[in-house]
Amino acid sequence: MKTIAERLFRIQGHSNVLEFVNTKTLPDALALAHYPETLLAVWWYHLPTKTFSYSTSARSHMDTDKFPEVKSLNGWVRGRVFSEKKQNYIMMYSDDFKHGRVPGDVVDDIYSKVSSKFNKPITDFVDQQGYSLLGEY
Repeated sequence: MKTIAERLFRIQGHSNVLEFVNTKTLPDALALAHYPETLLAVWWYHLPTKTFSYSTSARSHMDTDKFPEVKSLNGWVRGRVFSEKKQNYIMMYSDDFKHGRVPGDVVDDIYSKVSSKFNKPITDFVDQQGYSLLGEY
């Protein structure tokens, strides 16, 4: 099994990590990311500026008082951090990306920013359908 660092290195510079997805690693990701008992954090990332906003107290992306930077949804992508069976996951809504392309450098940057705030091991970085955005293990 490859480490997260090895998998992140592999996707850097790729214009679309969705080309690597082939197996659902966590089919219930969307539901798990919304359960109060598994939700750990909610985040926003602004593609043009790389601004990152993270909250452990927000329960929704629409908790506007927790995300004052997000005044317009233009250019923003969103996600959550959650746990399942003592493993921690980052989930991102890949359908927030216009043109259906998720750049590897963006995934790498979001992973780095979530990791710096979360400070616990991350098992995988998945999209809302449960596909790993880091490619194969």
